[in-house]
Amino acid sequence: MREIRFRAWHENNQDFIYATLKSIWMNGWSCCEALESPKLPKEKDGIFTTQEALKNYGAFEPNANWEMFTGLKDKNGKGAEIYKDDLIHAANSSLIGVVVYDTERGQWWVYEQNRPLLPLHEALSANAFKCGNIHEKPELLETERKENG
Repeated sequence: MREIRFRAWHENNQDFIYATLKSIWMNGWSCCEALESPKLPKEKDGIFTTQEALKNYGAFEPNANWEMFTGLKDKNGKGAEIYKDDLIHAANSSLIGVVVYDTERGQWWVYEQNRPLLPLHEALSANAFKCGNIHEKPELLETERKENG
């Protein structure tokens, strides 16, 4: 069974905070012990203390937009994990879409300008690749809208 993971965008530090469902269950949503970040020093088992988190990283943002790991990785790029709100670039095209969980279809889809394009697993099978996310590279969506708008 795959590990259920989440990330949340920390607006003040312009970085993601990562957590697993197990760590959230054990420590609670608002507990900094459950969080991991590439910018923070890690202690035993990749988890750091609340005091270290607050001192080194700033206060946790309880109203952050949590994004779930899809369970899929980019096969053609760097093998990067794909989360909700990641940007997917279609192979042999300038098309860039956003990863969204489509509740009507019950699966992860790639959307372009609020329109469903195709299921995420089909896009990845057709050599699409992750090219960023809506937080760190919003300009990619703007460029794509101008080209295809």
